[in-house]
Amino acid sequence: MGKLDGRVALITGGARGQGEAEARLFVAEGARVVVADLLDPVGEKLAKSLGAAVRYVHLDVTKPEEWARVVAGIEAAEGRLDVLVNNAGIFRGGFIHSMPLADYQAVIQVNQVGCFLGMQACYPLLKRSGGGSIVNIASVAGIKGVPGASAYGASKWAIRGMTKTAALEFGRAKIRVNAICPGSILTPMIAPEEFPGVDQQAFWASLPIPRAGEAGEVAKLALFLACDDSAYMTGADFTIDGGDTVRRMVEGIEWPPPPPPPPPPPPPPPPPPPPPPCPRSGPPPPPPPPPAERANETGADILAAARAIGPLIRAEAEAIEAAGRLTDKVVAALKESGVIRMTMPRSMGGPEVDPITQLAIVEEVARADGSTGWIVMIGSDGGFYAAHLEREVANRIYADRDAITASVLVPKGRALRVPGGYRVTGQWPFGSSSLHADWFVGGAVVFDENGPVAGPHGHPTVRMTFFPRADVEILDTWQTTGLAGSGSHDWRVADVFVPDEMSFSLFEPAKDPAPLYAFPWFIVANAPGASLGIARASIEALCEVAASKLIMPGNHKPCDELLVQRAVAQSEATLGSARSYLVDMTGQLWATVCAGDAPTLAQRAAFRLAGIHAFRASKAAVAGMYEAAGGTALYRKSPLDRLWRDISTISQHAFANEKGYGEVGRAMLGLDPQSLMI
Repeated sequence: MGKLDGRVALITGGARGQGEAEARLFVAEGARVVVADLLDPVGEKLAKSLGAAVRYVHLDVTKPEEWARVVAGIEAAEGRLDVLVNNAGIFRGGFIHSMPLADYQAVIQVNQVGCFLGMQACYPLLKRSGGGSIVNIASVAGIKGVPGASAYGASKWAIRGMTKTAALEFGRAKIRVNAICPGSILTPMIAPEEFPGVDQQAFWASLPIPRAGEAGEVAKLALFLACDDSAYMTGADFTIDGGDTVRRMVEGIEWPPPPPPPPPPPPPPPPPPPPPPCPRSGPPPPPPPPPAERANETGADILAAARAIGPLIRAEAEAIEAAGRLTDKVVAALKESGVIRMTMPRSMGGPEVDPITQLAIVEEVARADGSTGWIVMIGSDGGFYAAHLEREVANRIYADRDAITASVLVPKGRALRVPGGYRVTGQWPFGSSSLHADWFVGGAVVFDENGPVAGPHGHPTVRMTFFPRADVEILDTWQTTGLAGSGSHDWRVADVFVPDEMSFSLFEPAKDPAPLYAFPWFIVANAPGASLGIARASIEALCEVAASKLIMPGNHKPCDELLVQRAVAQSEATLGSARSYLVDMTGQLWATVCAGDAPTLAQRAAFRLAGIHAFRASKAAVAGMYEAAGGTALYRKSPLDRLWRDISTISQHAFANEKGYGEVGRAMLGLDPQSLMI
């Protein structure tokens, strides 16, 4: 049983950030949730993703008539209301001596007056429903002074006072009223541009719990106050700030004191004995069976898990870009969610997710962060490679079904034929996921003592060759415009022996007969998902800016401007139509392969064309949002800056380059397409 089974909750400001986390948790605990916000496209998408238990409504919390409309709609649709979470809020920084009055009043209207109107409008229905719980989101800025946050702090002090007054007035109606005072929580509200001159990393490191909080942690506290676990609690403040408000300064020395320096590291352990050479003698041990909870894992399960880790990935995005690699927390979440193992064959206990669902999974991850989505797209290819190997070899290499594979299909290596295998030397660029990879796979042209070995059609023979991480040197080459966090460095090997059993050709029939491995280019079917996700994130980012930024003179928001309205609609149409065309063409190809038939030239060309078009349309959609945002988008602190840099980098990839249009055009005109991808 869920803690909110049978109850109806209204969450304001619920389209993203902390409100989104609360909506997701409340639904998981059995509630029917009404998400109210100004970010209509974002809120509608969230409601759709959470299913029938969630309904989105447009609400400007500063307008009494809109509150009346929303509450009347809830009563008509649900017949009751049990929980109100006054989560909607905005932040506008400014010092008292220089802050414009309009900015001050805007914060007070949304944060303070919006909370007052919410309690006033919902009280009658809560009372008729037999009572309930109101959770007001205040802040530690309503407990202590925060320089540069005069309006925000004043509004949150007021919320704490109103909460205590409402608890006294509403108690006999069996309505509990409490306030949550979050500290520094990773949501769009604490974007660096809102705190000029503040070193947020240093601030977080100074806390007794030395990190930023997460929206999901606040959501759990909101759940506690919304359900019967807190039935005897009302009129109280609940602080969740990592210890920020209990710190004190004593003669200039911060308390608690910093931890002592770590002891010197112990001497390294002796190296393990070298592994036996490949090929190994005797049969390998059987792989461990998948955990019971993964035995019937589906693409839908993994897609839902990818959505669930989105807030974590967004919270880590800045750290990912700064470090040029994924954080350990994100890598662990990706593996746990199943996105890395999504291509693993069912015959090996994997989910063997179809190409269209793979596309949606990569899209969802890239919506949270482009670099992470790109790494998932590349790093999850291990299942395709396992399908081309003898089963005992595949089980040995991928004993961990969540092992990350860094692979480059372009044959940048030289594989000299020797007894039992190949001696491979080469350097492969664009090694996305190399910093996290357990295995590396690189294309190599086969040579013998006479030179390159020709294949059946006269072209050089190419083999995909496996290398364990220990045999690979990663070169620091990835200093680029975008996708900084993908760590797509060059990597190389020098005269490494690769046994026959650890090499294969994508253009030879796979050992596994499943449809997913029957057409070689299904391996790139999910690639456009990275660009689609980035484009979707750009539309969401622009909508947020347009609804919250105030333009002076005129005191209006960008969402009121025709140029912005048109740009949003055009980008939505560009992105949506390209995605639909891609899904349609991929679906037709998938149906043909599942029927046991070979794809026609027209189908292969259409599949290639739809992929290119998805990449290019995504770039056009991001460009529209970048331009509509105006000067705001120019700064590194703007999410649109990173989205534009990421999509620009992706657009240079061979899969996305406009030269692909020529390949398809040649096929349509009856000419040789001159492309292995068609």
